[in-house]
Amino acid sequence: MNYKTCVHAGIDHDPRVQLPVKNMVATDSELLSEVEFVQKAFFENSILDKTVLSRTTTADEMPSLAIEAFSKSNFDELHQEIVLKMVFMEIAKVEDHNVKLTRFAVVMDFCHHMRILSSESQENVKFWTLLFFELFKMALSLLNLPQGHLDFWPYIESRLDWFKLGFSCQSDLQYGQTALSAIKAPFSKVTYQINKMLFALRVNSKLATPQHHELSMKIHYFLCQCLPPMEQANTNKRGNVAKGLPEQLWDSRNRKIEGSAFFTDFQKIQSDFIECPVEWVFSPPNERLNLHDYLLPVMDEILLHESNFYAHIRLRKLRVERLNQKSNSLDVASHGSTSTVFSRDNTWSQFSPTPTSYTPRPLMLDQPTWDSELVVSQLQDPYNDFFRKQFVCQLLVTATMIENILSDDATAKFYRTNFKQSEEEAHTKLEVNGSTEETLREISELITKRIDQFYLSRDLNFQGVLSDIIKSDRLLTDLKVKKGFKIFDGFKFPTEHLESVQPFSDKFKGFGWVKLGNKKLDNAWKIKTGLEVIKTDHNSPQELFQDLALEHQNMNFEKETLSQDIANQWKQLRILRSQYIFKLSNVDENTGLAGLFHEELIENSRAKKSTLSGILQVAKEYFEVKNKRQVDEATHDMSPPAKRQDIGSKAPEGYAVGGESLEGDVTPQNTLNGNVFISSPDRVVGGMSDFDNDPSPKVIDRESEPTTISPAVANDEAEQVTLSPTVGSVNNNREAASGSALKKELPSKDKMETEFDNGAEAETEKDPENQEESNKTSI
Repeated sequence: MNYKTCVHAGIDHDPRVQLPVKNMVATDSELLSEVEFVQKAFFENSILDKTVLSRTTTADEMPSLAIEAFSKSNFDELHQEIVLKMVFMEIAKVEDHNVKLTRFAVVMDFCHHMRILSSESQENVKFWTLLFFELFKMALSLLNLPQGHLDFWPYIESRLDWFKLGFSCQSDLQYGQTALSAIKAPFSKVTYQINKMLFALRVNSKLATPQHHELSMKIHYFLCQCLPPMEQANTNKRGNVAKGLPEQLWDSRNRKIEGSAFFTDFQKIQSDFIECPVEWVFSPPNERLNLHDYLLPVMDEILLHESNFYAHIRLRKLRVERLNQKSNSLDVASHGSTSTVFSRDNTWSQFSPTPTSYTPRPLMLDQPTWDSELVVSQLQDPYNDFFRKQFVCQLLVTATMIENILSDDATAKFYRTNFKQSEEEAHTKLEVNGSTEETLREISELITKRIDQFYLSRDLNFQGVLSDIIKSDRLLTDLKVKKGFKIFDGFKFPTEHLESVQPFSDKFKGFGWVKLGNKKLDNAWKIKTGLEVIKTDHNSPQELFQDLALEHQNMNFEKETLSQDIANQWKQLRILRSQYIFKLSNVDENTGLAGLFHEELIENSRAKKSTLSGILQVAKEYFEVKNKRQVDEATHDMSPPAKRQDIGSKAPEGYAVGGESLEGDVTPQNTLNGNVFISSPDRVVGGMSDFDNDPSPKVIDRESEPTTISPAVANDEAEQVTLSPTVGSVNNNREAASGSALKKELPSKDKMETEFDNGAEAETEKDPENQEESNKTSI
């Protein structure tokens, strides 16, 4: 066996270690054959099913062939470990998840039962125990997180006592006893793998699902069961627990603490000032909570984070305004309807709900005082100001109440009386002297004025809310103290049940006749209205379809006998739609409901529509050609004479030979009403160059014989040049044919209007050959 085989089996082996000679004899082919043999021994005739995960097995259920093979094997322990781990790796390749978990459980149970059978030798016990925990570590690393581990966890819970045994030779342990240690074999590698899993769960906590939290809870419970309370790994060697405690655990009231922790000061203010303002007022000045030592640092910290919060908002608004200014340079359309906005908000609220940390809490005085880190993180959150403003509101209400007590004798007397009844030995004597004025000034400077001035320049809306809270609180105190809620003395609670309200009658009883010039106006009130009074003849579409079929069966539709009751037909179509929706394609504006029962009607209607569409297409093409011809004529008249072009023939320059075209010469657009208008760059017959002598152009009639022109040109013999009716095409025959058919294809305007009036049917009957020739020839 070589080093490569060890790595494949999952063994960290040093190639410098000398293995026994008998291990070197085993080759890869022998290992594979042994692995295949062990797999057959384990799973070929196995009767174990999925229930093996939730119950413990016995040695009798293990395959006897595998036990015999490993008990009498000539190979040492390392070779047996390689074979079992290779079997374990082969099991991991199985696609069926349940089969994979069951086979994992069978192989691990086999290791445990081999440990029990070889309990006489301590070395064998240690070997099979180490192999059992090694396979358990491999199973944790090969399963999917978290669902695969949750499916495999019943096996761990049912074999928890097997894990606790460790290297112990005892078959059973006492309740609560364990032989494992987190930093010693055989459990050390397992704890290392578990720590990696827990770290992965913490890092990806934002993507965690309920299954992740369930797995984390099961892992922690498993560690608590396997490790003893006095485990060395649980010792707080670095003092991490003490770092989370306040700096001063015991704090006397009359002792000033400088530089105390933020959470400690916050808790002091909550417990000694906000939650018991009356006790703070009537306490001796030397026993009160010193606001400068506790409240001032907390207020500085709170307002500092509030200032950063508003600075961030101001910067973000500035960026958004700049982006809006650049992206929306045009006027924004103002849509009157907001239904789309509401539907969009309702739709997206399901996909992107508001985070829980941004949702206001219903209880204003509810704070997680048991978790200092959570409280501090909430108060220092740069993106959520709810908890800071919650504390500011509580502090301002408390300060307002204390100011009312210190500044008003009636309010002080009222609270002193109530406080004396609950606190018999309290100092209820309130001396209005210099200390009282100093207390009022201190509260005003530290709380009321500072908060008002801070939010006045940053958040006017919240400052208005605080002003309304103070105003309503003072009115409530005045009403409670001075008037004693006497305004409610006249309120009488009902002693009897309220009379039953009669049901509202929505039926019309009667109206008097209104004289508006029409004595029959009062009859309008007698019309029956409502959905319940609408009579429905057919409740089912099947019955309506059968009745309509009988009605149209004996009718003659050769002539136009369609029903003009369109509203009744629409009503019948709505009833038939649910059952005969695929047959409604036979209904159109010409056939009506009769198209459902007479196919010839819908066929005739479709044929008529196709004929009309063809006529319409021909008309469109005709008028497009006509408009284009007029535009080209106007363009040709305005264009300058073209340059001379050599076409490689003996024909005089500027003429066409055999129907070939010259630049600036006769084109199909130059033809009008069956005539040809000919122009040439140098020699023009009725062209632009003869305008000085004869302004009227000369026209050659297309229907006459081909015109032969014999111009005298220097250095060339006089030739007869035959001009084709159309010039401008490379193919002479094709252009000649198209030119001869041009007059037939383009009728006059009066003739076209007559065709459209008569439906183009009469013209087709008179000259079908010309019609076919016209259709084949493109303009």
